[in-house]
Amino acid sequence: MNRTAIICVDDEQTILDSLKIELETSLGDNYLIEMTQGGEEALEVFEELVEDDYEVALVISDYIMPNLKGDELLKRIHTISPKTLKIMLTGQADLEAVGNVINYAKLYRYIPKPWQADDLRITVKEALYSYSQDKALAEKNAQLQTMNQALEKSNREQADLISQLHENENRLRQFLEAMPVGVCVTDAKGKPYLINKAGQQISDRAIIESAKKSQLQDTYQIYLAGTEQLYPKAQNPILRALQGESVAVDDMEIRQRDKMIPVEAWGTPIYDQERNVAYAIAAFQDITERKRAEAERERLLAELSQLNQDLQQANGQLEDYSHNLEEKVEQRTVELKAAQQQIVVQEKLASLGALTAGIAHELRNPLNFVNNYAEGSVELVEEAIEELDNQSEHLDPDALDYLKE
Repeated sequence: MNRTAIICVDDEQTILDSLKIELETSLGDNYLIEMTQGGEEALEVFEELVEDDYEVALVISDYIMPNLKGDELLKRIHTISPKTLKIMLTGQADLEAVGNVINYAKLYRYIPKPWQADDLRITVKEALYSYSQDKALAEKNAQLQTMNQALEKSNREQADLISQLHENENRLRQFLEAMPVGVCVTDAKGKPYLINKAGQQISDRAIIESAKKSQLQDTYQIYLAGTEQLYPKAQNPILRALQGESVAVDDMEIRQRDKMIPVEAWGTPIYDQERNVAYAIAAFQDITERKRAEAERERLLAELSQLNQDLQQANGQLEDYSHNLEEKVEQRTVELKAAQQQIVVQEKLASLGALTAGIAHELRNPLNFVNNYAEGSVELVEEAIEELDNQSEHLDPDALDYLKE
């Protein structure tokens, strides 16, 4: 806080001494009181005080002084420091001079000489009080202006934040509306706060503000899938989220007027800065197609299982048939080999019979034919006998008896 000073200006030292005594008696040491002879000295002292961080609250000046009159001095001081109060103390100033100071230097008071001590004391105290009040008011105004500027800045920032908040809220709503799943938000008491378009389509209902936490299942017709039982409160994703749990269920069913919609739902708590549950958000989607696909998959799996059983049975039958066929083929092969061997023996026996008949015929011919066939006949007989020995075990008993005959 700057110190406060008072400057007294007169060209007579006795006047200055009297002023100093009266002012110090009245004001004590609360103010620095400077005495100057003439206007030029007063301006120099004024500048020095300002440089030393003093506030010159009051200048008391005579009017008639050499070189620089009182009215001109006060106008210059007013130019330098408009807040400094000015008192003219003289017995020689005319009305024009006083009016000039009032108009251009904002003269606070005119006191004629010789002055009354009480009048001077009261006037000076009033001037200093007025200065302090003006200073306090100026400080308050400056503070108020600073506060107003800060408030305006805060209001602009708040307006920007509100605008940004509205923009974010609008963007969030657009995001929620664009989501292909239903989204429902409730406050901490379970009162519905928001439900997006997909959620309204699935539930066939908009926000029901009168709905209570204990009535959500009945209000939105939420059933346990495959039953006529309302969904248990202890398992409701919204209610569990309000208790701080994050859950997922797929056994819910929403009843509309003309159909039942199986849904899968997720519940998540939303916390405030104090980590208290402020909201609960539930996302849910229609899983009709998934349930239909699961049923179709189960049906196909059952069909595949039955086909697999049938195939295994057919494979078993095929294995049995293959085994029987192999046995029959093997048996037939043995029979064919035996028959083939019999045919070979029969052919050789037939050749032997023909040879024997030929030999008998040749024996009737002249002896010159005997020598021609003798060697060949011997070889044939030997081969036939050897073959007969080898095949005799395989010959049909009846055929063997016939040959022997």
